[in-house]
Amino acid sequence: MRIVLRLLGLLKKYWVWTTVSMILLVATTILQLAVPDFLRRAIDTGVQKGDYQYLLLMGLSILGVSVLRGILTFGQSYLSEFIGQKVAYDLRNKLYDRVQRLSFAFHDTAQTGQLMSRATQDVEAVRTFIAMGSVRSIYMLLTLLSIAGLLLFLNWQLAVVTLSILPPVAIIALRMGIKQRPIWTRVQQEMATMNTVMQEAFSGIRVVKAFNRQRAETVKFETEAYKLYEDTLNTARLQAFNGPLMTLFFSVSAAAILYVGGHQIVNGNLTAGELAQFMLYSGMMAMPVRMLGFMVNIVSRGTSAGERIFEVLDTESAVQEKSDAIVLTNSRGDVKFEGVAFRYTTMGKIERPRYVLQYISLD
Repeated sequence: MRIVLRLLGLLKKYWVWTTVSMILLVATTILQLAVPDFLRRAIDTGVQKGDYQYLLLMGLSILGVSVLRGILTFGQSYLSEFIGQKVAYDLRNKLYDRVQRLSFAFHDTAQTGQLMSRATQDVEAVRTFIAMGSVRSIYMLLTLLSIAGLLLFLNWQLAVVTLSILPPVAIIALRMGIKQRPIWTRVQQEMATMNTVMQEAFSGIRVVKAFNRQRAETVKFETEAYKLYEDTLNTARLQAFNGPLMTLFFSVSAAAILYVGGHQIVNGNLTAGELAQFMLYSGMMAMPVRMLGFMVNIVSRGTSAGERIFEVLDTESAVQEKSDAIVLTNSRGDVKFEGVAFRYTTMGKIERPRYVLQYISLD
């Protein structure tokens, strides 16, 4: 949650566009919820009484609402992608600038492939989270709460039948998110490792060919690629199993609504239009719940990527500017080194020279 909140904090810079996007989201949700009521009126008044003019009016109303909703959805989707691309643009520049400013001590241990992966693939995962995961999550929550309130207002008995499936579906989604989170963390890390292997082999291709190490490098790359293949397949397996399971719960719920609602129609406690309205609302509820697995996947990957990005952004340079450092204004650029020495620092089994600059004089 800490990473999620920090990622959402990136939207502060674009709060105006985010607010407009949220307004459009609320408007599209309201228009979507108006369609089942038009259908109820068409069946109970137009069909039952044979009023063709009323049927035409309701049909045109549904068409008009759908067209308006499509226009608003286009605007909301465009703004979401616009904001996501802006956030990705800012993150790429911040990450690149941060890497440039970190000291040599950081670059002695950091791998080029890892940094490139964080600046490309991880940023792209965060962009997807901002553009789709955050907005879609709000849409899902808003739709579920709105429909749940309407169902309870229309017919509490049928509402209980419909809403009874939400707890098991939520448990399935939660378990899937818990399982996917570490897997996506490994996937992001394995993609970075694979890029590192590739970068080292390509940049040192002369040495590889000179020592006839092509086969060894191929095996090394295949090993990392297979790890990525297995973990990516595991996430697909989780989605492939849990998605149809959620759909099954809604199919059972639809059958139960039809059975209980049919009895109420026979007893005169419910009209055919009201049952159709209730079924349509239940179908609308099924869509965001089915998207829940997709959203869990996006959020899991986005938070894993965000954690890797913030790890670099939060890294403090080993060389810190003094609080009373002199700001150079009019200098000739002549540099004189005095008392310069160096020593070796043990890093694992490799000893690398570490230069210690004791004094610099600029005339």
